[in-house]
Amino acid sequence: MTQQRTIAISMLNLLLLTLIFYLWSSDLNSGHLLRYPKSYESNTTQRNKLANRTAIALVFYGRQRYIRILYCYLVQNLIDNGGVLSSVIFIAKTNEALDLPYLDEIVAKHPGRFFRKNTTNKEISFHEHYQSLISDQYYFKMDDDTVYIHPNTLASMLQAKLTHPEILFVSANVINHPILGQVHAHMRAIHNLTGFENFTGSLHACDWRSYRCGVLQHESFIKRYKEGTLSAYMFPLWDFHHMETPGNYTGWSINFILFQGKDVMGLDMGDDELQISRRIPTLQKKHSIAVGSALTVHFAYGSQRSKGLVGRAEYYLLDKYGEVAKNACSLKVSNTFT
Repeated sequence: MTQQRTIAISMLNLLLLTLIFYLWSSDLNSGHLLRYPKSYESNTTQRNKLANRTAIALVFYGRQRYIRILYCYLVQNLIDNGGVLSSVIFIAKTNEALDLPYLDEIVAKHPGRFFRKNTTNKEISFHEHYQSLISDQYYFKMDDDTVYIHPNTLASMLQAKLTHPEILFVSANVINHPILGQVHAHMRAIHNLTGFENFTGSLHACDWRSYRCGVLQHESFIKRYKEGTLSAYMFPLWDFHHMETPGNYTGWSINFILFQGKDVMGLDMGDDELQISRRIPTLQKKHSIAVGSALTVHFAYGSQRSKGLVGRAEYYLLDKYGEVAKNACSLKVSNTFT
């Protein structure tokens, strides 16, 4: 009788877990998670369309400790190495004497591919650079503290933009991101997250602004990278504006995005993130998405740094990401870490 009771309880627990997971999955699938129908174009046509497109990376530069890691992935994604980047433009927004010489050093290593530009006002915005972009050119805007780029991320984002012209801005699937972090939590991708509450902090689960939440997401990524289970973070496409009324779009972090020059021609002086994530989509009445297979890692927000993700804790994690980068780039890029 005791054994039968134990089996019955186990089956009941399994049923409850299945029901809970179904409810979470339903919440994802009925809302922002998109499964677009396949394009009427053949796979060959789509590949040819992608093959004839290149893009330019815009890296907003300020801190060499992060660029030393990102550099590996930028070189890996150049067209010379089979990638989609025809060039990389570093927009320097720093006066730090220790940071600028390193930038000049890596630009000199890649003539005709890497370029440096300066911003005239280091306290306001990058609007002057957005306004000077070529209308039909594709651009990847990357934060300098991007510390991981998954294989084929850029190509996947470019293909999504080409296949779905109704979409305005295309984001990577960014780890350590206020909105996508919630998606990862619901998908049970984040190790050691007790509970599946949102990231606002109101339910004391994982406030995205906190040092604890940042470290938790980084440690989870590193563990999954070593296990070979990064697919746990991935989904088809995520609509940032699903079911939202135009004029009341929710903002989202633009750590790693793709767009055409014409998409940002109306960008004014001030907060580029607010304008790209809310104002411009509202004016154009277009949605923006994240591509689930385009996995990247953003290191930290200012609030996370101010609450402890600095000093020893920061360099401990950066060492881990340096090891990941060496492994990720070693097969395709040589002399990156010399």
